Amino acid sequence: WDTTLNASYFDQEISKIAQRPNVLDLVDDTGGNVVGKPVNGLWSFDFAGLSDQGFPTFNLGDGEDPLRDIDFQDIEDITDYLVYEGPTQANFTGGLSNSFKYKNVDFSFFVTFAQGNKIRLAPTFSAVYNDLSVFSRDFNDRWLISGDENVTSVPTIPSGAQLSAYGQNTLTRAYNAYNYSTQRVADGSFIRMRNISLGYSFTSNVLSRLNLSQLRVSAQATNPFLIYSDSKLNGQDPEFIRSGGVAQPVPKQYTVSLNLAF
Repeated sequence: WDTTLNASYFDQEISKIAQRPNVLDLVDDTGGNVVGKPVNGLWSFDFAGLSDQGFPTFNLGDGEDPLRDIDFQDIEDITDYLVYEGPTQANFTGGLSNSFKYKNVDFSFFVTFAQGNKIRLAPTFSAVYNDLSVFSRDFNDRWLISGDENVTSVPTIPSGAQLSAYGQNTLTRAYNAYNYSTQRVADGSFIRMRNISLGYSFTSNVLSRLNLSQLRVSAQATNPFLIYSDSKLNGQDPEFIRSGGVAQPVPKQYTVSLNLAF
């Protein structure tokens, strides 16, 4: 039985920057830079629950309207009301490999892990939808009637009358802020089974009868499954989530091998 553990950890802190970030710079899924925090740190609007009409509201500071005073271009003291979530890059990664051999049977597996980063969930909420909109299962729990604000954090689908009363621009900013709020952040940590292998080497008696010097059969699975990831990802791969719209997820591969030597 052989075991190998490898791990790496890094710590970083921005000591000086020339650019003053605005709110959008910090809440975007790639994160932004603030003195005293790691590179590409993720920040969020502080979600304060739903209103009695099902609209998302936020803690924006004293005297600020939690619905109407949302400003993605604000640069003044924005870290006073935004919530720091963590870095977007994992700072603790590693792997664990184990190999076992008993007589003619060998078995091995390799597990990789990462921890320390946060992921912004996809911005699926909007004040206005159309026939091409695709809804996630989250909408099953949305606000429907007065009182639902006490049991759900998923905002309502605004009616035409509400859009007219509050203004479409106001509600659009509110729903965008919800997409970039503390409600829409997942833990990027994961544990993945990277490789599993099982093999059998035939005995010398069998080899002599077949006039072979080696005969081995094996089966291997590469990236077969995730052992752990945040349930808020709803099945999204934490390694793939920022790979781009044309990239493919980490593929699963299964291989059966027969090795002969004469």
